Amino acid sequence: MWGLLADHVAAVLWALRERGASPAELGQAWRGVEWLVDALQRRMPRLRARSRLFRFDGGGTVPPVELPMRGTCCLYDKAPESRAAGGDGLCTTCPRRPDGERIRLVDEHLRRQATAAAGAAASDPTPSTDPSAGPGDD
Repeated sequence: MWGLLADHVAAVLWALRERGASPAELGQAWRGVEWLVDALQRRMPRLRARSRLFRFDGGGTVPPVELPMRGTCCLYDKAPESRAAGGDGLCTTCPRRPDGERIRLVDEHLRRQATAAAGAAASDPTPSTDPSAGPGDD
């Protein structure tokens, strides 16, 4: 249970990345996560597994980024609905997956996000509202 709490604290980095945080901001957030989890571990010595940072680049389609991978399994694969969509029921960042597989799955996710974002930007007919944009920059 304490490991899952620590993983949820570390997951803030994923949310920050989704909101456009810079690598420096993500690094600062990770230091805060480590401080908080260290404090939790001093009070709850049963906290053994912790999230770890992994480096991703989306196969070269996104700027490299370090994001946390879970240190504790949430056991979602044991729930009947976890297999409804097919697959093995494990979360993408599940520590029961080999590290290489977790990295591959997250890189694929980042590539899909980058492709979707590029497609959305290309099909958006809304002109730029950036006052510094010049002609043809819409």
